[in-house]
Amino acid sequence: MKKLLSLIALLWLSACTGQIIDNGTTQVAATATPIQIEEPTPTQPTPTAVSQITAVPTAAGIPTTTAIPPTPVPVTPPTRIQFDPGATSATINSHLAAGESIEYLAWAAATQRMHVEIVSPNNVANFAVEGTSDGQ
Repeated sequence: MKKLLSLIALLWLSACTGQIIDNGTTQVAATATPIQIEEPTPTQPTPTAVSQITAVPTAAGIPTTTAIPPTPVPVTPPTRIQFDPGATSATINSHLAAGESIEYLAWAAATQRMHVEIVSPNNVANFAVEGTSDGQ
């Protein structure tokens, strides 16, 4: 801090030489001369003619289309296959459109067999059998 103050004092002293420099200019004291300000006279706006505008109906703009999100496909629970008392078989007939699917549930013992027949135009169909307890 002392170094900073010493530096400032040194710069101040070196800037002041003590000589008066006369460059030939004369200083004049400024005097204020009062002036009178006149208040502006109020003026009335000049009336102008106003044209009347009538709205003319025009053709409707091009309608915009709003994309409608596709309706979600409802999830239907699996259809349970019920066997009549004492019956050893059941027949289920279903019709599906392209892209649709259907699920069935049936109970079977370990030694029972299942026969599935699928009829499909152009032989295009998918089929799977899975166990619910063991995934086999």
